[in-house]
Amino acid sequence: MKISEKLVGTKINPKDKREVFIHATIECIVEHGYAETTVRKIAKYAGVTPGLLIHYFDGKEDLIAQTYQYLSTYLMESYGEKTRRLDNDPVEFLRAFFAARIESETLNPKLLRVWLTFWSMTLIQPDMKHIHTEIYENSLSSMEEMLINAYRANGTQVDEKKLRRTAIGILALLDGLWLEWSLDPSCFSADEALLIVTEFVQGTTGLDLSKS
Repeated sequence: MKISEKLVGTKINPKDKREVFIHATIECIVEHGYAETTVRKIAKYAGVTPGLLIHYFDGKEDLIAQTYQYLSTYLMESYGEKTRRLDNDPVEFLRAFFAARIESETLNPKLLRVWLTFWSMTLIQPDMKHIHTEIYENSLSSMEEMLINAYRANGTQVDEKKLRRTAIGILALLDGLWLEWSLDPSCFSADEALLIVTEFVQGTTGLDLSKS
């Protein structure tokens, strides 16, 4: 299985040329980094001529931007798939979401080079900055909604002024743990990371996230 298929968790559809190019871009960045990733190399990973790639994307930067959008959307949808069966239990749903964010498939050091490419480009590419802002706001809104549902199910009054700050703090903690683990997987385990998040959220929100 290709590196990109392991990271994304799905087989490439060879009939979808855009998906083929996006997976090839992930492969190329993982192996070579941003500076050494070129249209020619991406085309080689995709098994096509560079001219065909240009037919679908406006160059390297456009392809990387759309890869960022694709990978972010896939990850959010995958978290949803793993927690959808718990829609009727908002507190359990929240706990399961944290577990999905911290499981071994997500804690993959190879993803770090890909995300560092995306993040560095947000500082210099307006399109990437726009995509990053959109992705973050969607993540923030989703976290706020999960917290609201959990508060209500717990019979706890929602503090609208504190809600956004709490959601920002949780996302920052999840991202920080992922980054530290990616840099040094020996520093803590996935179970320890989940416990850290759970204890933080319980202390901050008053919600009981311990398994019954």
